[in-house]
Amino acid sequence: MARAAGFVAGPALRTHPPARNPRPGFRRRARTRPARLAAGTTPRADPAGAGAAEGALWLEWECAAVRGLALRGNLFTAALLPPPRAGEGWGGGVRCIVAAAAVASPKPPPSQPPPASRGRSLSSSGWQSAVLALLLLLPSLAWSHAMSSAQWRLTQRDAQTWDSHLRLPEDFEGRLLPLQPQWPASCERLGEPRQQPADEGMVLRWTLRCPQGLDGQFGLQGFNVQLPDAVLLIEPLHGEPQYAVLSASRPQWQRSETPPPPPVAHYLVLGVEHILGGPDHLLFVLGLFALWRRSGRGLARLVGTLSAFTLAHSITLAGAALAGWQLPSAAVEASIAASILLLAVELATRAEGLAQRRPASIAFGFGLLHGFGFAGALAATGLPEGAQVWALAAFNLGVEFGQILFVLALLGLAALARPLWRYAPLALSAYGAVAAYWLLQRAAVVFTGANA
Repeated sequence: MARAAGFVAGPALRTHPPARNPRPGFRRRARTRPARLAAGTTPRADPAGAGAAEGALWLEWECAAVRGLALRGNLFTAALLPPPRAGEGWGGGVRCIVAAAAVASPKPPPSQPPPASRGRSLSSSGWQSAVLALLLLLPSLAWSHAMSSAQWRLTQRDAQTWDSHLRLPEDFEGRLLPLQPQWPASCERLGEPRQQPADEGMVLRWTLRCPQGLDGQFGLQGFNVQLPDAVLLIEPLHGEPQYAVLSASRPQWQRSETPPPPPVAHYLVLGVEHILGGPDHLLFVLGLFALWRRSGRGLARLVGTLSAFTLAHSITLAGAALAGWQLPSAAVEASIAASILLLAVELATRAEGLAQRRPASIAFGFGLLHGFGFAGALAATGLPEGAQVWALAAFNLGVEFGQILFVLALLGLAALARPLWRYAPLALSAYGAVAAYWLLQRAAVVFTGANA
């Protein structure tokens, strides 16, 4: 410190004539400081605290001199250098030396080489600054060794087996950081963990058998300052991976294999997809449409028939979803196939049958059975807690929206494909053949007792 102060506050500032000094005011201040410095005494601590105050004044002079040199060498750096404060202690001195190292070695122009004495002083000051900077960096270099994080990964092998991999990192002294894993009580470990060396740590491998699924509480114990947290990653065979961050404040995590319920808007889309993706329901609507075209009645008859079908399947759908109404699924599917075959027979005969005289009644009666078919598709998804009614209404609206789209498409085809009506008997034969095949296939399931 004394050497740096002697360089910046000594004769170096007074050797330049006033014409070459860019800061005359600073030159006058620089001449007065040695006089005041000589009038004082050497800074030292005393019981009365006068030494501390005088040392702070000495530090202020030194830093002011450093700022003066910085202004002569680098105006931008000097402008950013804040003035020291009294009582700043060694922190202010360190800051002054670092500032001197930053600005005291500007490259002189080739036409004006620096004097030999100044070059030696700059070189000495540069070496001191380099050593000081290295000392300041040593603590950060000591802690710059980044420690690897811990990770616990569970990968599903089959319906009941999971492969577990726990990576344990090392501390700064090369010792393994112990972490104790915890898994659901319904799972059991098969065999002892196997150790596998890894970069800067160790990997423990073992197998878990979970007959009831990997559903429960997971945890890791043993977190400390060097290992504040760890990542838990669960990779099932089907579905999206799940992860959680475990730490000392949150060492446990509850996993549930039951996915969160979908939003109500999802049921609207589900209803549209079910009606448009169910060929048996569409064929029944197609049969009702063909009966209407054959009758030659107005559009109101078609609307009434489809409304009766809608009302009927809405009743049984709501009863099955909210009140628990149930029928054997195989019997319901066979009855739906029978309803399509009945319409095919009605369309094949010239005489007016019951379906042609009262299509709304036929649509309502068989619509009750179709409602149980819709309920089966809804049961696979389930209704969200607290919003069963809204979800059911959205699903039913989706079914009706898909049904309206299908009927509008039939109306457009009927208007555009008039020349193809001569092939109607062939299409009717294919319609009836499909219905008969479905009836025989589903009736066999009913009588054999499978999937009842």
